[in-house]
Amino acid sequence: MCFVGEPNELREVEIGYGTYEDFRNQGFMTEAVGGLMNWIKPYVNGILASSEKTNPASEKVLLKNGFTTYNHDENLKHWRYDIER
Repeated sequence: MCFVGEPNELREVEIGYGTYEDFRNQGFMTEAVGGLMNWIKPYVNGILASSEKTNPASEKVLLKNGFTTYNHDENLKHWRYDIER
């Protein structure tokens, strides 16, 4: 898990994550992303992420944590979670 750089001018930060195959489909990444989101929420206005279109497990992690798609390109779906204040 990581932040992909610093927050942008809109105070949005991008996250990235991944895990080994033996640990997939057990809810670890869903829980970890949720924990990272809760930790950073007081400091930003939004959280961004991207997932490969060929990776439905990553999409599932983001959906379970309340992300919505806002854009896509040939290979990636781009997601966001807006912080309500």
